[in-house]
Amino acid sequence: MKALQDTYDEIELLGFPLCDSFLLADDNREGLVYARDLKKFKNKHVVLLGKLVTVKDVRTVKGEIMAFGTFLDENGDWLDTVHFPESRNKFPFQGGGFYRIHGKVVEEFAIFSVEVKLLKMVGLKAP
Repeated sequence: MKALQDTYDEIELLGFPLCDSFLLADDNREGLVYARDLKKFKNKHVVLLGKLVTVKDVRTVKGEIMAFGTFLDENGDWLDTVHFPESRNKFPFQGGGFYRIHGKVVEEFAIFSVEVKLLKMVGLKAP
């Protein structure tokens, strides 16, 4: 696929892609939900694909470590995730890249986020 090869060429020459970096994600898009549609899935289990932007670890009142993640979805929309200690320990972040996110949509202060139940890093397509 020419677009995929162009993306790898851009990364090699510039250090980042100029086009849609989601072309690199080696993952099936079937059944995915997108950040802009989360309100339709409140209190339901969803699966999303996101590119990791940042992670913030915090301590719970019991002293355990949990995390908040921020991702971009394929449409360029922001996605916030909550990783309670059990989920964070069982499915840790593995660095930058693309992740398949399974979780429950929750709403707090009119903001929708995903309580992560399973997090899996997605590989990259071969050039």
